[in-house]
Amino acid sequence: MASGFSEAHGGDQIPLIISGTASFIFAASNYSASAYPGLTSGAAELITSFGSQELLDTYVPKMLDGKW
Repeated sequence: MASGFSEAHGGDQIPLIISGTASFIFAASNYSASAYPGLTSGAAELITSFGSQELLDTYVPKMLDGKW
């Protein structure tokens, strides 16, 4: 989940084409299982774009580590 996020937020800064391809392959094998990581990374992207520093520190690291 953290592959496309910046290193400042705990991501790997992998280009979108590569992380998108990996997501596509994962979805091709089991689409239902790929929905949850997609929802979590979308919520983390929303928090990193518009959330306060308190929200970033509280939620984003655990979301990108896959704990939540």
